[in-house]
Amino acid sequence: MSALTFLALRRLADGHFHSGQDIARSLNRSRATLSEALKRAPDLGVELFSIPGKGYKLAEPIEFSTRP
Repeated sequence: MSALTFLALRRLADGHFHSGQDIARSLNRSRATLSEALKRAPDLGVELFSIPGKGYKLAEPIEFSTRP
């Protein structure tokens, strides 16, 4: 998984819709680059919705754990 894919999924972890433009801006990337990174989500077993005008949303919230 790319670092960008991981960072974007962390932004989406709460299960709410988030604007792709806002996510891309917060990660200092282009909207197109973000879109390409999120296309890898299904390969990771992560179901992702992309709704024009609403943004991206995970089908189920994800809880990321931190390593000790």
